[in-house]
Amino acid sequence: MLAPGVLVVSEPRRMTAAIAANRRVARWADGDLAVAHVGSDATDLAAREILLVAAGEGDAAAVREILDRPPAHPAVTIVCDAAAAPPATPARTDRLVVVLGHREPGISPEHRISAHSRARMYRAAEAVLTDPVRAAVFTGYTETAGGLSEAEQMQREWTVPGVAVVSEVAGRDTAENASRSLPLILAMGGIRDVLVVTSLWHVRTPYFFAPYRRYGLRVHYAPARPLRHWGHLLIEELAKAPAAPLERAEALRELQRGGSGWRGS
Repeated sequence: MLAPGVLVVSEPRRMTAAIAANRRVARWADGDLAVAHVGSDATDLAAREILLVAAGEGDAAAVREILDRPPAHPAVTIVCDAAAAPPATPARTDRLVVVLGHREPGISPEHRISAHSRARMYRAAEAVLTDPVRAAVFTGYTETAGGLSEAEQMQREWTVPGVAVVSEVAGRDTAENASRSLPLILAMGGIRDVLVVTSLWHVRTPYFFAPYRRYGLRVHYAPARPLRHWGHLLIEELAKAPAAPLERAEALRELQRGGSGWRGS
């Protein structure tokens, strides 16, 4: 079993495309994302996220050591080719869960997740404890400088052991959450069923995730337990419904312009 917070991908080209589509930029100066070779001692543990790159049989021992004794950091990703990867084990499941983040303007500040996000996390935890999944994808960004994204906040509150966690932090709305999560899911390989966890009032969600079927993915939905005083959120959703086709088309076009190679409308 992989250490929490560590995801090993044996197809680096596909992961590279996914990272590009997700608009994650490798930078050393601002403390956001530290990138290093597995044999380097230059990785900044103060960074929000660490990306370790491994290639070739010479890195295989280092990768195994990292997995046995992971770095003291909550968000570490290892990208490696087949030669550097540990011996493959058969995937126990072809299921994956996507948890949509939420913050409510005027209720929760930009960089704080709302009670609806936590209700979705609880529902996702119930689902994966009943029927195991390969990974959990948390979605949501932030506009607050220096603040954690909605996805990162949910990741840090996730308590289900043995489930690899992937944060999708580029999507600014549900349409982009769906489109930005797609290449990350495809890069894992072997995923067939996607469970999307959101709220009952979030009625546009199935429309934004419908293009997943074109990639052989079966999409299911699990609503979180409803909280009180959500009628105004349903009204907002219904008001936004006429714009949904344009939002979905634009989100997919932006993904294609990002060089990921994913297609759809």
